[in-house]
Amino acid sequence: MSTEEISVLRVAVPMPSRAHKSRPFSLFLAYSRRDSGLALRLVSLLRRSGLAVYWDQDILGGANYLETIAGRIKSANLMVALLTEDGAQSTWVMQEMVLARHFGRPRLPIRLGSASLPDGLLLELITTQIKSFSAQIDAETLADFILTHLGALLRILNEDGQNDPDQ
Repeated sequence: MSTEEISVLRVAVPMPSRAHKSRPFSLFLAYSRRDSGLALRLVSLLRRSGLAVYWDQDILGGANYLETIAGRIKSANLMVALLTEDGAQSTWVMQEMVLARHFGRPRLPIRLGSASLPDGLLLELITTQIKSFSAQIDAETLADFILTHLGALLRILNEDGQNDPDQ
């Protein structure tokens, strides 16, 4: 894969202090179906690292899709959104980000390459700070990036005691 730019948008909302004692730290992954290959590899790597990763591919047939998605976003410690060109244009990704804000879940939107963000998404992320850097776009790089940020966030946030999904 070619080297592309990754931008990380950090939203100024309360972050989780830690995972609930009875379960691992969890995140919800929002992505475009067109990015399923990358999302699948990312989910696999993050799960191997001990994270509980919620994403739509785990929803059982016959389950209420909307209620399940809402419940998983609400119970996640963090929401990660892959904002590729397709992800940034996805109505579902946008709705999931809005729902995460509604539930007070912290969001880590990751812009891959030169994905243009539509006005509605920019408005949703109006309080963000953008950090950009170049990297190979592959699941391993993204997983390392997310895990590195989680480690730093957890060290800081363990002091706050805020935003536990069980509260």
